[in-house]
Amino acid sequence: MAGKWQTNVYEDDKKVGSSVGERKWAPGKYCLQFSTSLEINGEKFEGTGISGWTRKGRAIVEHWYASNGASLTVRYPLNKMKGNVWEGTHHLVNADGTERKGPCKLEKGNDEWTYTSEWEQDGKTLSRKSVSRKVQE
Repeated sequence: MAGKWQTNVYEDDKKVGSSVGERKWAPGKYCLQFSTSLEINGEKFEGTGISGWTRKGRAIVEHWYASNGASLTVRYPLNKMKGNVWEGTHHLVNADGTERKGPCKLEKGNDEWTYTSEWEQDGKTLSRKSVSRKVQE
């Protein structure tokens, strides 16, 4: 997981953005720290996150915060982490206060990860997919 990554972002299979970021272990390797530069739907912003294990919740939890005011929490319960596919939930709060909540999935391959999230909006199920490729250790 640690290293430099490039990501393409899609909403309902249409490319809407990209990012370049780095994931690194905190000293002691008790959590991963993330930093990324994004451009989505023409808006440029920075994101910072942290990922770690919560014993009580028995889950991997990621918390992200963006320079545009958005925040994201992703939870992957241990019992939903099967091999290279982790299923979980996400909760995004956009800068304008609107929210997206629903299921998500992380599919891991050789130096490529695909994250997919879904949410309901105006009676429709919408999705966002991020395809990340490792470009440097």
